[in-house]
Amino acid sequence: DIELQWEQIDGPDVDLADATTGTPTFDAPRVDQPTDLVFRVTVTENGETRTDEVTVRVDPVNDAPTGITFAAGDFGGGVILENTEPGTLVVTASAVDIDANDTHSFSLADDADGRFTIDADTGAVRVAEGAAIDYETETKISFTVRATDAAGESVDRELTLLVGDVNEAIDDVTFTQAGPIAEDASAGT
Repeated sequence: DIELQWEQIDGPDVDLADATTGTPTFDAPRVDQPTDLVFRVTVTENGETRTDEVTVRVDPVNDAPTGITFAAGDFGGGVILENTEPGTLVVTASAVDIDANDTHSFSLADDADGRFTIDADTGAVRVAEGAAIDYETETKISFTVRATDAAGESVDRELTLLVGDVNEAIDDVTFTQAGPIAEDASAGT
């Protein structure tokens, strides 16, 4: 009779199934870089025992980013004032990704009719040149940021900002006069 016994001696812990057979199995651990798992197999036959080591390399797989977070821009977040100047920082996007060493680029899947731009490297969302942000027209604006990892996997997140009303100065006042007004004329004349 041949007896086999497998045990793990190095690498991230895994649960060995069928550890007394010639074909033990396990679920590969999640890794961010190539990782070796080392197992020792002890074989006993006719009272003689031999051991050997087997190394299994586990390679990482890419996981898509799972979300996007936003850091407040020049307004403290959530509100953008009407008539905001082009180039004003609105928010900065960051990708949430289980792959700690992954790199990401950013784009706008929806730029709210051209009112926003994004820096592909930093995720900084800014008011675009010529953007019309007007409280009297709309009280909220939405846009969608896309974060794409190095393997091309992406995630989108929509952000809705409230448009803040500002006291707008009167541009032009025109007086019309029908003719001379008599001294001591009554109100409403």
